[in-house]
Parts: sequence; C-alpha cells; structure tokens
Amino acid sequence: MKRTMYIIFIFLFAALFWATVGIAQVEEMAIGNTFGVGARTMGMGGASLALADDFTALYWNPAGMAQIQKFELFSSFSHNTASTEAYFT
Repeated sequence: MKRTMYIIFIFLFAALFWATVGIAQVEEMAIGNTFGVGARTMGMGGASLALADDFTALYWNPAGMAQIQKFELFSSFSHNTASTEAYFT
C-alpha cells in the first residue's frame, strides 16, 4: 500500500510540473500578448529572465525588481495589440 501511494504521489508531482511547462510555452495564448516587453529581451528571444533588472522585470520576472538599482521611467506605444484573428470550422 505504501509503495502504491508513493507511485501515485510521483505521478501527480510530475504531472504538476508538466502542466506548468506547457503553460509557459504558450504565453501568447495565456495572456494575449503577441509582442512582449522591452527591446533587449525581445532581441534575445524572450530569454532574459535572469537579466530582468530594468522596467521589463514587471513583465518577465517580477522577482527581478529587487535588482533594480536606480529610478526608471518608461513610456511606450504599442499599436494593434488587440487580437483580430477569427477562426472558423
């Protein structure tokens, strides 16, 4: 019985992490942002989670806000952020 519970626990634990990885890969579908935030991060293909020490930390990695050393003010214009796609079957 103890072994069965151990195996069930392992499968549930693994399923939890697989679901998290799956959601992380579909950011565009999850929050509707197809453009991203910040030229530096977008230039790196969205791979600057550890480097988020500027205003983009709010979007990419909120824990990175602890690394911000100076005051920053940011303004931007994002044209056509609403999704205008329609799917028909």
